[in-house]
Amino acid sequence: MFNPVRVSVVGHTNTGKTSFLRTLLKDPHFGEVSSTPSTTRDVLMAELRAQHETIVQLFDTPGLEDSQALYEHLQGYMDDRHKHNGPALLELFLNAPEAKATFEQEAKVIRQLLNTDIALFVIDTRTPVLEKYLDELAILRLAAKPIIPVLNFLDAGRDLQPWQEALARVNLHNSVLFDTQSSSLADENRLLEQCIAAMPMAREPLLRLQQAREQEQAFKQSAAFQLLAELLVNVGAFQIAVDADNEIDLIEAQSAFKNTVIQAENQCLQDILGVFGFDLGDARLQQLPITEGSWQQHSFNADAWKKLGVEAGTGVVAGGTVGAGIDILTGGLSLGAGTVLGAMVGGLYQGSKKFSKKLQAKFTGKVLMQAESQVLDMLLKRQLLLIRALLHRGHAAIEPLQLELDNSLVISTDLRTKLRSLSQQPSWSQLGGGRGHSHDRAGFIKEVKVALDRMLSAK
Repeated sequence: MFNPVRVSVVGHTNTGKTSFLRTLLKDPHFGEVSSTPSTTRDVLMAELRAQHETIVQLFDTPGLEDSQALYEHLQGYMDDRHKHNGPALLELFLNAPEAKATFEQEAKVIRQLLNTDIALFVIDTRTPVLEKYLDELAILRLAAKPIIPVLNFLDAGRDLQPWQEALARVNLHNSVLFDTQSSSLADENRLLEQCIAAMPMAREPLLRLQQAREQEQAFKQSAAFQLLAELLVNVGAFQIAVDADNEIDLIEAQSAFKNTVIQAENQCLQDILGVFGFDLGDARLQQLPITEGSWQQHSFNADAWKKLGVEAGTGVVAGGTVGAGIDILTGGLSLGAGTVLGAMVGGLYQGSKKFSKKLQAKFTGKVLMQAESQVLDMLLKRQLLLIRALLHRGHAAIEPLQLELDNSLVISTDLRTKLRSLSQQPSWSQLGGGRGHSHDRAGFIKEVKVALDRMLSAK
């Protein structure tokens, strides 16, 4: 029977050990994280599993607080029996009174380290290489366990060479770059590869874990694409029919239409966050702000369109503005409802009443409302940008998400044509009480998911 690989996460106080584990576990609630030093006071354990089997046991240890004093203290145990036997020397220290008093926290780390297979030494690369950190490494190496340095806080342009050279001088050449704020599957794979190199006998189960992590990521991405594709179909096929002779009903219908779409998009946002294991408070975007799980600028907002490179429609009249994202459809006529309804309630142009009557003459008594293509573009781009950002979001991150508003997400002509065809499938929408289930609808959603994957992969 396979025994799980025991991995201790060690390092100086406040270097991001618990944050590292949060990101690795994809659990924003593991342990306690604070800018105050020595937040972790006891050893905490968590597991990495593959197919219901525990592959790795992770141990979060307290920070090493006074390594220089401990290093000097350990020199007193360097007699002929222990100077070449680091583990025995550390056991001697653990049985001494100082391990329960002056060096109580350090003793917890050493005790755990002696009962582990691999040590991950987390380094805050924002700090210079100081003697106390080298003393920590010297103490940890006495345990005779493989040590993998993990370089944390990898801001753009940060010079890692001083740390890499310092580690090389103590024969540690296998450091791993792993930023707890913004990690990726590739970062995890590199870490697992170093663990395999340090413990070859665990190669097969660690490879199973690696495969399971890759499958989990692929499943989450597919689930997020499914949610987005469902949203696009529900909104693109959504229509409201209202009596053309009642202007109040028209205005109320416009408001109801918008609110239904906005609610659907915000629900999709919250569901996507849940797929990736984030809370509503974790999605705080600087460029496209989110508050309590809702986009601050809804998908009918022309200013929001501009941020994502979505071109405004042509439904503009003298003195008016761009349509509000809703089309009024008749047998061959399509105008932005924001223009028409604006005229009804305030007069964006002269003769609006006369114009409304001309419109009504073309109707068979009903006005049909549906989303303009710009709204679908907005839904698609914004949610896909969110998915892309979450794929690289560390679960310890506290800073707002940075979305790359570089217009790199290009909607293909084929996908745009598909989305526009949704207006011919009103029964596919689950909004407004519709069931929206059919074999053709399911096939359409699969095709949209493939197109979304291509868009994301093209970046």
